[in-house]
Amino acid sequence: MKEIDNEKVGKFIENLRKEKGLTQQDLADILSVSNQAVSKWEGGRNLPDIAIQRVICDTFNITMEELHAGERDIKKRNKTKKIRKENKIFSIVLMCIVPVMVFFVVYFIINFRALKIYYSNSQITNEENSIRANLLIFKLPRKLIIFINNIYPCNYEVKDSDLLDLKLYSGNKKLLNSSMIKNDVFEVVTAQDIDRKNIRLVLKIDSVDGTSKTFERKMKLIKYENNEKNDDKYKNKSLMILSNDEIVKKLLKDGYINTENEVYEKEIIENNATTRVKYDLEHETIEILYVHNSYTEKIVVDYQLKIFRTVVFNKNNINNVSEKYIFDLKNEKNICEIGECATLKKTRKMVEKYLSQLQVG
Repeated sequence: MKEIDNEKVGKFIENLRKEKGLTQQDLADILSVSNQAVSKWEGGRNLPDIAIQRVICDTFNITMEELHAGERDIKKRNKTKKIRKENKIFSIVLMCIVPVMVFFVVYFIINFRALKIYYSNSQITNEENSIRANLLIFKLPRKLIIFINNIYPCNYEVKDSDLLDLKLYSGNKKLLNSSMIKNDVFEVVTAQDIDRKNIRLVLKIDSVDGTSKTFERKMKLIKYENNEKNDDKYKNKSLMILSNDEIVKKLLKDGYINTENEVYEKEIIENNATTRVKYDLEHETIEILYVHNSYTEKIVVDYQLKIFRTVVFNKNNINNVSEKYIFDLKNEKNICEIGECATLKKTRKMVEKYLSQLQVG
């Protein structure tokens, strides 16, 4: 143990007393000792007993080690001061962050209960000036989170130099205006209500040669319901689609030929009819051209949405259309535009056959 220097300790007590503006008698009164005792300590003749030393440390806000050393430990005090300052800053930051976190948690809980999810039942189309797109909307109070992907104008190949402008309308109200899109859009917009039955996508394409084309698509939004009954009803119709690599392996094994990037084709001749099948993995479609002796049928299937469009026309005159309809496999709904969907049963069986090529299970 280091030896205590009485004179240094006495001088330290004297300096501490003077810093406080105390006389020897004032300090003696605080410590309940005589004036002479204080004088002896400061003169270095003896030290106060251990009990009084503790009172001296409390009075002058020093440690026992500092008293015995006869000086303040500046390095240790600066370190302690820094830690206290950091703790104070941390406490202030924590006091600010915690209420904000609580607010967002409460806000999320309240809004999650009010969350509604809508998705498009957009139908396959090859009509002039139409668009192929998938739409998903998360509706919160006063906010819409909008996802649009697989945006392709029909009968038009988008060039890298093209400028694209996509607008989304609910009735006459514009929900979204996104420029320079590629193939998908994500936006958070402020909105109150949406007209689910009157949704419209408008895509304008400006080419470098100065020409412009406008494509438009009307669709309805379906409200997502987490309904076990519905899940059971559509269990067999909602099988997961294989990955593209798995699909390619399966198609090549079944004799399909890769004719261009991500497109695989095969021609099948049976029962006096020729069937040409084309899987387009980039656009997620199956095109089936069924050529019979008396008629030709063209079917385009969106294998993710489980929707197909059918056109039946005269073999020798494509303008002579006898059947034209759209069928939604998931929701068991069809729209007959021309004719009475007389070929639907046979066509559906054909579609499900080629869909099964892509499904797990």
